[in-house]
Amino acid sequence: FLRGLTQTQDRLAMDLATVTDLTGLIYAVQASIERPVVLILENFENFFVDPCSSAAGRESFRSQLKRFREASFRYPACLVISIRQQSHGQLVYFQSAVPDIFYHIVALDLLPPAHAREAILAPLVGLEPPIVFDPKFLDGRLLVDLATTGREDGAIDPPHLQIVCSILYGAARTRNQQFIDAELYESLGGKRGTLGS
Repeated sequence: FLRGLTQTQDRLAMDLATVTDLTGLIYAVQASIERPVVLILENFENFFVDPCSSAAGRESFRSQLKRFREASFRYPACLVISIRQQSHGQLVYFQSAVPDIFYHIVALDLLPPAHAREAILAPLVGLEPPIVFDPKFLDGRLLVDLATTGREDGAIDPPHLQIVCSILYGAARTRNQQFIDAELYESLGGKRGTLGS
């Protein structure tokens, strides 16, 4: 946890040098921004397989979750754990500290192409300078490329969509390009290059 915090410290406009645990992080962030906080722990399945993580470190984090759950904060605070479905059962490790850990599960289902298209375009509304997708590329190539193998309905895995679009948006911004098209996609290695990166 603290290793990840150290890696993101440079991007945060606040001093977190004295933070030593999860609850302290929430207190520090709320004191700085004076509003509710949502902390998202992505790829949490790595918690259980990280070779740098010790049994003592895992136990410490379980204790931190318990303190977070019982803490009173000035503003609402929420912790979202993003974990692959096949690792979902490992959350039982935290059940003694957070008895209701399995009460609020939200499964991300595959997106039909129309919903995936909406998820791609909605974040672009109101951007300045604007970024737009070439409709021919979007419908004829990107949505087709991202379709889950073996599915005839063209359904798309949300994390794949997020990764590819994030890389496309970032590359367009870096290159001062306002048009996302097949040329940009190919320059990034297409599906294999964007997901592989």
